[in-house]
Amino acid sequence: EGSGWEGIRAAENAVVRLEGCTMRNNSGGDRNAVDGGRIERTEDLASGGNAGQPVGVAVAEGGSRAAVSTEAELRAALGDSTVETVVVKAGARIELSSDMVNIERSVRIEGEGGSGDGAVLPTIVGAEGQHVLWLVGTSAGMRCELEGVRIEGRGDDSDGTINCRPGWTVAAARCEMVGNQIDISGESRMELRDCTIMDSKGSGVFVYGGASLSMEGGAVRGSQEAGVCVKYSDTRAEVRLPLRRTQHHSCSAAPCLFRLLAMMVMIVHCAEAAQFTRPTDVVCLCLVLAGRAAEGCGGGRQQR
Repeated sequence: EGSGWEGIRAAENAVVRLEGCTMRNNSGGDRNAVDGGRIERTEDLASGGNAGQPVGVAVAEGGSRAAVSTEAELRAALGDSTVETVVVKAGARIELSSDMVNIERSVRIEGEGGSGDGAVLPTIVGAEGQHVLWLVGTSAGMRCELEGVRIEGRGDDSDGTINCRPGWTVAAARCEMVGNQIDISGESRMELRDCTIMDSKGSGVFVYGGASLSMEGGAVRGSQEAGVCVKYSDTRAEVRLPLRRTQHHSCSAAPCLFRLLAMMVMIVHCAEAAQFTRPTDVVCLCLVLAGRAAEGCGGGRQQR
């Protein structure tokens, strides 16, 4: 929503699959495939059994934990190989004074009290002109998990709130990324569930060079470029939002017939009891009771 370019852009042989997504108010249109890119849109996947299911974002808990609320504590905890989970304390706003945070090992970062709906998320703010989190470890199978934190970037349009290098998997759930794009490249994988990406100076999410993106729920709003930009061959993105379906319910003919017969008996009884003698009185009573009868038979609407 509100992107300066397209909502979704697939470029240079990249492939994007969309399921149940809503796009609006994007300056360059909703979707654009250029230079061999391909966008596959599935309008209705409810029958496939996948709507609303997680897309591989398995955020595990456990292991040794360290609670942080300052830049020094954050850097120390991420540098300590014995710490498996870094907990950003509730209400904390950690502003990086200089340089990005380098992550060179598998780790989980979670916000204390940041998982509930409407919660104010603990925040990590990047330094001016820098990435915020830079995933640079070189071991195969590296994994970073994020849950319930807000990452604010103050870099330019090429910097990232999260910059993911080859070989990494990043799983983020119920997070907010603000100010800069999520940058994923080179056989790495980003899994987003119920995350919000807002006001990026570049694209909201930039996937390229053989990387893959799996995104379910959440939103991308106010990006200066594309909401999601996927580029180069062997790059894949799957963006899936649970469908909001409208169902029409109507009762069968038999219950409606019985209801109307009951209304007719009631009309006669009421007319006799009230001693209605003028035809207009009976007509008015019929209209009122017929309207009540129609409420039970007339295709009420229910949304889920």
